Amino acid sequence: MKLVLLTGLLATGATGAADNIDDYINNLIKTQNVPGVVIEIAKDGKVIKKAAYGMADLEFNVPMKEDDYFEIGSITKQFTAVAICQLMEQGKVSLDDPISKYVDGTPDTWKNIKIHNLLNQNTGLKDYALVPHVGLLDEYDMPTWLTTMKPLPLDFETGTTWAYSNTNYVLLGMVVEKASGQSYTDYLNANVLKKAGLTHTSVLDPDAILPNRAHGYFKNGAQLLRARPSLISTISDGALISTADDMIQWEAALHGGKLVSDASYKMMTSPGALNNGHTRQYGFGTFLTPLGDKPFLGHHGNSSGYSAGSGYFPSDRLSVIVLSNVYAINGQKTVKDLAMLVDPSLKPDPLTVTTDPDPARTDRIKSAFDKLGAGTTDDSLMDLDITATLGQDRVKTFGNPYGMFTGIKKVEFAGEQGSPYPADAAHPDNASCKWLTYKVTTDKAVFDVNAIYTPQNKLAMIYVRAEG
Repeated sequence: MKLVLLTGLLATGATGAADNIDDYINNLIKTQNVPGVVIEIAKDGKVIKKAAYGMADLEFNVPMKEDDYFEIGSITKQFTAVAICQLMEQGKVSLDDPISKYVDGTPDTWKNIKIHNLLNQNTGLKDYALVPHVGLLDEYDMPTWLTTMKPLPLDFETGTTWAYSNTNYVLLGMVVEKASGQSYTDYLNANVLKKAGLTHTSVLDPDAILPNRAHGYFKNGAQLLRARPSLISTISDGALISTADDMIQWEAALHGGKLVSDASYKMMTSPGALNNGHTRQYGFGTFLTPLGDKPFLGHHGNSSGYSAGSGYFPSDRLSVIVLSNVYAINGQKTVKDLAMLVDPSLKPDPLTVTTDPDPARTDRIKSAFDKLGAGTTDDSLMDLDITATLGQDRVKTFGNPYGMFTGIKKVEFAGEQGSPYPADAAHPDNASCKWLTYKVTTDKAVFDVNAIYTPQNKLAMIYVRAEG
């Protein structure tokens, strides 16, 4: 496998004079060892910035171009969610349908998994990408995939917490096929891509000759490895290839009412509910993690040698697309950073530290943060929403998702709001939850944290707002 050392690469935007966005991307390329990037930004439906930076192919010294093709990875999940919503509108699928209606021979452990659990990513199904022999770079057929996945235990009881798993959207692809009577690719082409007006987006064919395809790379310290092509044994979770122009068009179609009904769009862009009535900031194929108090709708994607990010900021009618030919950059963070450069008003206001009217509460929160930073749980401090996430296989592969809380020096109270959860007969205590804000200082960083605190004095959700 060929090794490439990325040094001295000058990256310039293709739109003329350098600006703060060009400076940001050039710095990203330099500091994160990124071969190339294409961005496109639209406001009020009009493109205001489009640029290519760096190299599409390092071996042949080919500069990146604005119309180059990239794998978009898990952004594909938005397309699959749209397909499911369309089929729901046709009466062919229901959110409460069990997966067993569409997949034969499902095990007893899957009996409580419904379509809404798959869409909202709270099934507890293991992520196939981390399972030997059916990973992202393995080649297999779907019967083999199902035979491998069905016997595996769940990481947690369905609906008890949220955990990202590509498996959910592979199964949704099967739902699309069973409900529509078409292959996933045929349905997508006729009902999603064509309807959205996308002419340069398709299911990836790794063997096809595709002019203007940016070549993908993996990082190896200061060096880069040429990535092996994705084998696309699965499609509906992350196998689309596209361009920046098409992705901006996708944002316009998705958020402009061209693809699904208003009711479906509201479900796609609303937090998914757990069994206890708590919600998580993921809709149908859409991350909902806000930028400060400004709403955000988007997704990131990674595949073999590629990273991507897409985001829409409804308060500004601003869409941002980032495509890169390296695994991996943080696509969602990059999108938000660029949005703040376009409109500084999107940047969250700095927190004002104050005294917690309930000091014992902050003490308990700090104790919970300390234990999570160490990768341990405590049922007396943490709700099942939190503790269940540490039991998943993804943690064993990628490490502690709460590692940012290691080495805490201080936790400072910065505010309190009422419950973000609606009261209902099944979960009356939810209306008494508190939305707390803290400034956390560790030996490595300072960042803001939103936390849900239950009437039982337990931590139920953590959202890191911004790092400094």
